[in-house]
Amino acid sequence: MGVCDELRSRPPVPQTPDSVKLRARLLLLSAVVTVILVIDQVTKRLAVELLYGEPVVSLFGGFLKLLYAENEGAMLGLGGTLADETRFMLFVVMNAVLLGGLTIFLLTRSVLRRGEVVALALILGGGLGNL
Repeated sequence: MGVCDELRSRPPVPQTPDSVKLRARLLLLSAVVTVILVIDQVTKRLAVELLYGEPVVSLFGGFLKLLYAENEGAMLGLGGTLADETRFMLFVVMNAVLLGGLTIFLLTRSVLRRGEVVALALILGGGLGNL
């Protein structure tokens, strides 16, 4: 059985009135995004309070090492040498536009499974934490 056949054989998602689906989706979306944002902000604050200006913290016999670092760019410093305005446009404005599109998708897509909403809410929360 191929991937397409498997997708076609998925049981249909039960149809309910849009207001109920939307309300449940908003609640789930809000809960997941809030939890992710709180975890993101707490871990960032802990990193500043516990690691800033301190030597590398070695855990589990050196298997895990923690050190404080700030990244001016994106992943692995990508764009760190760009002008401030360019970096702002790429990493803040574009991120906000993409997250806005994801939010619109989450709120307007007629049928989304719970797992799909959670997965996309995790992405949304992570992106919002980096704005």
